[in-house]
Amino acid sequence: MPRLTSLRVNNEPLTAEQAKKDIMRWTGWNDKEYRKNYDIIKLKLRSYEALYGSEKQSPLEFIWKWQKASNVRGYRPSTQMQIILSTPAYSTKTRGKAVARKLAQTDFSAEEKTLRNMIIQDFNALIDSDVELNEMVEQIENPYKLLRFLKEYAKELHAKQVLLRKNGEKSRKGLGYEETNTIMQSRLEQYLG
Repeated sequence: MPRLTSLRVNNEPLTAEQAKKDIMRWTGWNDKEYRKNYDIIKLKLRSYEALYGSEKQSPLEFIWKWQKASNVRGYRPSTQMQIILSTPAYSTKTRGKAVARKLAQTDFSAEEKTLRNMIIQDFNALIDSDVELNEMVEQIENPYKLLRFLKEYAKELHAKQVLLRKNGEKSRKGLGYEETNTIMQSRLEQYLG
């Protein structure tokens, strides 16, 4: 029985073999090139997962989504995809975890500074909406930690706004920011350094 993926085409599940054939057709890779790129992406994904503590992703599904999207005119990879693609491809069994820890503590290259700026641009509306949040963001230099911080902040803010609305608060500019800033200020230390 063919191995199914979580990928869908025309609402039908895609087999791993079909996904591989699609990728090879889109990229022009032969079997050897496919295997090499698959292994590199797998290592990048595992390094990313070790750095972020995120759930495991299938390299096949990641490559398929990436290549399918790349064929769309005007495509711009998501911030997460750019981070994964720029993550070093180290084996997590040998150097990956050590590299992930080191990445969390190092000075950042021009590429990582560019990545940080892209993250800030993606979260620009949220950051510009509150002075205190803007000050917290300025303190976090590590782009990987910054992305985690902003995602956590947005999730916390949304939960706070939903709770306030349920309790009868009317929607207004700044709703929930003060409470969220207090919560996130106490967690800021883990994102610094």
